[in-house]
Amino acid sequence: MGVHGFSLRSINGLKAAIRKIPLISDWHLLLLAGIFLILAVRPTPPVTLALMGDVMVGRGVAQAHTSGDWETAFTAVAPALTRADLTLANLESPVLASPLSSAFPEVNGDRGEGNARQGYNLCTSPIPFPFLAAAGFDLFSVANNHANDCGDPAGTLAALRSNELTPIGPGFIPVYRRINSLRLAFFAFDDVSAPLDVSSATKAIAQAKRSGALVIVSIHWGWEFDTAPTDRQTMLAQAFAGAGAALVWGHHPHVLQRVDWIHRDGQPRPALVAYSLGNALFDQVVPPDARRAAILLVTFDSSGVKSVQAVPTWIEALQGRVVPADDEASQAILRRLGPVIEPMTPDTDKP
Repeated sequence: MGVHGFSLRSINGLKAAIRKIPLISDWHLLLLAGIFLILAVRPTPPVTLALMGDVMVGRGVAQAHTSGDWETAFTAVAPALTRADLTLANLESPVLASPLSSAFPEVNGDRGEGNARQGYNLCTSPIPFPFLAAAGFDLFSVANNHANDCGDPAGTLAALRSNELTPIGPGFIPVYRRINSLRLAFFAFDDVSAPLDVSSATKAIAQAKRSGALVIVSIHWGWEFDTAPTDRQTMLAQAFAGAGAALVWGHHPHVLQRVDWIHRDGQPRPALVAYSLGNALFDQVVPPDARRAAILLVTFDSSGVKSVQAVPTWIEALQGRVVPADDEASQAILRRLGPVIEPMTPDTDKP
C-alpha cells in the first residue's frame, strides 16, 4: 500500500534511477529514501475559512460612508478575517450602473418572497468593492433574491472581479480553489427566488466530491427573521451532506440560526451546517437580533471539517460598521449558534 499517494514501487523506482548517478553509495540511497518517505507522510496543512452572512453596502450603509471612510466598516474585526485563508460572505447589494435613484422603491416585502424589484432597494455603486477586498474578503455568493434587482447583474460581477473578488453562483458550476494542497469546490444556490432544483444540486455536489474536492455549499434559504431553520432547510442540508458536501453555510433570514453536525455513512467526518449567519453588515436597526452576528472560522483538513469557532460581532447600523460584540451580546450569539461552537475573540487565536 502507498502512503499519501506514494507506493513502494515508486520508491524502488527512485532508488534505481539514483543508482545510475555516478558516486552514489548505498548510504546515500538510504538517506535519500528516508527524506523521500518523510516528505511523503508529512500531513497536509489545514485550511481555515472565515464565513459571514449578508453584506449590504447600499442604502443606509452607503449613506453612513458618504465621506469615503469605507475602510472603517470592518477595521475592528479585521484580525479575525485575515486569520483565515479565505473569507466569504453573501453579497446583498447588486451594482447599479447608473446613479442611485428611486427606480426601485423601498416598500414592505412579504417575508422576503415575491418579486425582489418590488421589494427593497439595496443597490450600490462600485465604490465599496476595493474596500471589501482590502478588508480581507475573497469570495462572494451572488446567488440570492436580490441579484437582479438593479438591472444587468454583469455590473456586479465586473465590480467584484476588477477588485480580485470571486463571485460564486448562481447555478451548478463550482468555483475551485487549491489551498495548502487541499482542493475546495464552492457552490452558491438560491432557494428564495424560486425553489431549488435539488436533484441538479446534489448531482453537482457529488460530481465535485468525486473529483477529490472538499465541497462547500452557500445557500440563500429560509424565512426572514426566523430564529430556527425550517423543515425545508433541514431537508436540503441533509441532501447536500448526503451528496458529499463538507460544509453548508446559509443566509437570508437576517438573524442567526443554529450550527449543527450532520453525520454521514461512509464519511470520516460529519458535515457542518450553519443554517443562517444572519447579517454581516446591514443598516437594519430593528429588531436588535438583526444586529447580532458572527464570523465563523471553519478549519478543514483532508478528511473534512476539523474544527469550528465563532467570533461574535455587533453591527453598528447607523455608522455602517462591524465591531466585536460586548459580553451580553456575545452570550446571546453563542447561545443561538449552539454547543457546536467554540468562542473566540477577534484579536487572539485562543478562546
